[in-house]
Amino acid sequence: MAYSDRAWSAEPTYGDVFYERAIGKAPEMESSKATAKQLKGLIQSDTKVLDVGCGSGHYLRSLRREYPVPFFYEGADITPHYIDLAKKAYADDPHANFQVASVGKLPYESKKFDVVICCNVLLHLPDVARPLKELWRVTKGTLLVRTHIGTTNF
Repeated sequence: MAYSDRAWSAEPTYGDVFYERAIGKAPEMESSKATAKQLKGLIQSDTKVLDVGCGSGHYLRSLRREYPVPFFYEGADITPHYIDLAKKAYADDPHANFQVASVGKLPYESKKFDVVICCNVLLHLPDVARPLKELWRVTKGTLLVRTHIGTTNF
């Protein structure tokens, strides 16, 4: 199977759910709270975090709650609508940046980020070898991948 850079969803309402979580109008996802806790001791002032498949930045809400220090957060998602919503949700956060990017070809220099997270993305891809290589390429050493594995994956 070939890797594809297809946007996850053209349906705006899916991103709107992420946005409601990002701004606190909907509860945090249990997976985002768990991810934040798993990074204990790794996020400090000036830590550079990359969230690949960030949606509307809803994991950042959990990270900011768990780590109230000025760490830098970069969110990347292939769906432009999600990135637009993330920029709106975090317009006042000077330590957050978002851009449209594919997990298969990340636009970052090698070893740029202290921590890279990729949650609930890989299960939607036809192949994970290239995305995993890209995720590993941009981290200095901490890569947290959360995915469901089932009979129809890969």
